Amino acid sequence: MKSKTSCFNRTIFQKNINRFWPVWTLYLIILLVIIPLSLFMQTGASYPGLSESDITSLKLTSLASTLDTGLSVFLICLFSIICAIAMFSYLFSARSCNMIHALPLKRSELFTTNYVSGLLFLVIPQAVTFLSSLIICIIRGITNVEHLFFWLLYVMGMTFFFYTLSVFCCMLSGHICASAAYFVLILAVFRLIKFLLSNLLAAICFGFSSVDTTLFYDTSASQGEFLSPYTFLSYFVSVQTKTSDSGAAVSISLTGGRYILLYCIPAVLLLIFSAVLYQRRQLETSGDIVAVRWLKPVFRWLIACMAGLGTGYFFSELFFHTARYYFPALLILTAIFAGIWYFIAEMLLQKRFRVFKRKSVPQLIICIGITLGFLGCLKGDIFRFEETVPEKRNIEAVTVSSTQDFTTDDQDMIQQILDIHHEIVDHKQKYKKYQNNQDFFSYTALYSDTSYGDDSQDTAITSTGITLTYYLSDGSHLTRAYIIPVTKEAFSDSQSAASQLRKILSDTDIYLKNIICENYKDADLRGGNFSTLSLGKTIEEHNIELTSKQAKVIFEAYKKDLEEGSLALNIDDLNKETADTYYNTLSLIFYSEDGIKSPPSPEKYMNNDIVQPVFGGSYVTSISSGPDESLNTTDAYLQFNADCRHTIEALQTLGLITSESDLITGEQYDDYYSQYE
Repeated sequence: MKSKTSCFNRTIFQKNINRFWPVWTLYLIILLVIIPLSLFMQTGASYPGLSESDITSLKLTSLASTLDTGLSVFLICLFSIICAIAMFSYLFSARSCNMIHALPLKRSELFTTNYVSGLLFLVIPQAVTFLSSLIICIIRGITNVEHLFFWLLYVMGMTFFFYTLSVFCCMLSGHICASAAYFVLILAVFRLIKFLLSNLLAAICFGFSSVDTTLFYDTSASQGEFLSPYTFLSYFVSVQTKTSDSGAAVSISLTGGRYILLYCIPAVLLLIFSAVLYQRRQLETSGDIVAVRWLKPVFRWLIACMAGLGTGYFFSELFFHTARYYFPALLILTAIFAGIWYFIAEMLLQKRFRVFKRKSVPQLIICIGITLGFLGCLKGDIFRFEETVPEKRNIEAVTVSSTQDFTTDDQDMIQQILDIHHEIVDHKQKYKKYQNNQDFFSYTALYSDTSYGDDSQDTAITSTGITLTYYLSDGSHLTRAYIIPVTKEAFSDSQSAASQLRKILSDTDIYLKNIICENYKDADLRGGNFSTLSLGKTIEEHNIELTSKQAKVIFEAYKKDLEEGSLALNIDDLNKETADTYYNTLSLIFYSEDGIKSPPSPEKYMNNDIVQPVFGGSYVTSISSGPDESLNTTDAYLQFNADCRHTIEALQTLGLITSESDLITGEQYDDYYSQYE
């Protein structure tokens, strides 16, 4: 009689169901609460006085909200690692491991049965939730049930990836805590490395002056973030709702499907690799931090190098942040902590404290040498990070932050900005001496109190900050921050960064496009508003509506003040004493028959080609609505001060004020309030 070969053991499967029923029961309850029950409660209210279209829109909004909550990556990750650890918990105890493997069962049968058991613990509750939600939609008259099916595909795809990754982590270790730690580290390793590298570059390299604080979440995530699955899927897998002008939901779509599909490819490879590791697993590794022998040196060196760099950087920033000898201090602290972490890793591997041996000294020295060599390469710019300037063809827009902040997608302007960047990079030794060790923030201009315009101080150094943020075609962005000199000598050189930046900022058209709109020259002035304030026992504000003619007179005067530099918007106005800005409101209404073109915003260029609906295509359920109308008008608020003589004269000529004393500065307004505190 032939023996029957099987890759699945029904008895072990039933034992898993009976033993770990709290896991899948809890997951099922959570899903039922956040999706079908939530949907039932949200759509159960009566809608008196609302049209059928409005009621359908509200129900669509409720469906989108519950499905988006049900796409929680955190929930899937949490129960994936719990199920994986539960199914393979016998591997973490020597007694259980020996007992299970003493049974007349093949390892392939054990692995397959436990893997499938854990996967079904997650998938079956999702299927039950789908059917329950479908019934709720039928009861509540929600017809867009196709989105429930796509939700089920999405969560099953993510479950397959995260559960397989969890099983792989269990194969790497013989310790329950280490398996969970590996799972978390793998999910965040790309972000951790990026975070550490970004801050090291900011600490020791020219042009990297902004400390990276976006460790676990970054709304500007690019396709490179694919290596960090938790943050990537958390951001790109969602339910998008399109609304009409009235704010009512007209359609919803699920995004990120193609990325889930792509993650399933490495999941298959991880599953095969996990099965191989299980077949070759040594039973005596139960309780070990690393269960794969050839991975132990990798574990030791990674812990020593990465943790040494991280702790060395942390304590250098804590104690030597502004010191001139910051880099030597960083080297010394990194060497010390790399050695400490090397022996901590060795203690974890050997499960004892006495791990110091003579034969480990050469490895320790090599490990410290590699770590210090890496820092030396960064300091010497061996990798050419400091000289990196993106190619024009890869740039979609640039944000410049200095005495003015603006974003442009004009190709000619982008080329001018690139010329400034190349000037700084090509002569970085000249500009490096102006860079200090203190924090530099993107929107802060740093300069001395001495004016370069003083004849007795012709060579006095004045500096200002400039930050360039490039938004690239792949959805990522690159930021560089510099401090450049603003002196007579700098301005005398037409190719200097100061001269080129002054030329750009002297164009009043940039400022006006930023505060009004891109096509303000083609727009008509329809009027505006001007307010006067009387500071007595109470504040009396009087609003005056401006006619089209009055608005045009004021705007022409305002442009003259801009050209004369009355608002001190250029870098050669840094040492100019400017008057306090008036508190009075001055706004003008611009109208364009072709629609107002808003100035470019950074958000427009972040991830502009990343998020795609449903497996790269488009699956949208829409409610018919009228055509979208472009915004035809915009209110532009004009700031002005006592130096804006043309604007003040225009206000007087039009009879809006009798004298300059009718205008109230911000300082006067604050002083008035301070009297009554």
